Amino acid sequence: MTVLPEMYTIEAGPSPMTWSLEKPSERDFAVWQEALALIAPGRRLRRPLGSFLRMPSQGASWTANSDGTQICHKLTDSSFEIFQQVTPIRFTRAGTLFHKISTVSSDPCFTSLATVTRATPTHARLHSSASAPPFVSEDLDFISVLCSWENQSLWSHLKFDGDGSWLLSAIIANTLLICHDGSYMKKVTSNVCSTAVVMYCTATGFELTCTWVE
Repeated sequence: MTVLPEMYTIEAGPSPMTWSLEKPSERDFAVWQEALALIAPGRRLRRPLGSFLRMPSQGASWTANSDGTQICHKLTDSSFEIFQQVTPIRFTRAGTLFHKISTVSSDPCFTSLATVTRATPTHARLHSSASAPPFVSEDLDFISVLCSWENQSLWSHLKFDGDGSWLLSAIIANTLLICHDGSYMKKVTSNVCSTAVVMYCTATGFELTCTWVE
């Protein structure tokens, strides 16, 4: 499986999600390039990725049918381009070639998410596809999300102001400060360690703290 070329550029990409303000430096981009080289030598991953756990941050504008013979490009909620396989399915660096056969007004509801690059206005290349993740309601509040996870003992010493919803707003507004530290002193005891974290919103003054000992 190959890494998409746009992962190696410094250009911003499209996303339906709201992100906090980030301004990576040249050094940040260099570190990113170094990490990609280690993870994917020659731009090829050493092993296939696992299943999607949630929808990708770039959205799902491309989908594929169950047997991989057709792919769909969502233009708007009422316009979808359909492409038909031209070459046999084989996931190479170049990708499998598809050509456009129609534009329809209803969603064909293909079940797999597809990674596609547009070769020409009428041709596209499928690099990979995988089943879409199961639908998970986004209406859960902060406390409900924590309660849905295993090992509830992790939150025995969690304290936070309000209902915790301010955390998301602080991340988006870039007003969240996080400080954490751990302690392990082998000379005192070799089988006990501890750590703590503090999250503070500079806009609201709200705070979250949590400690762990094992």
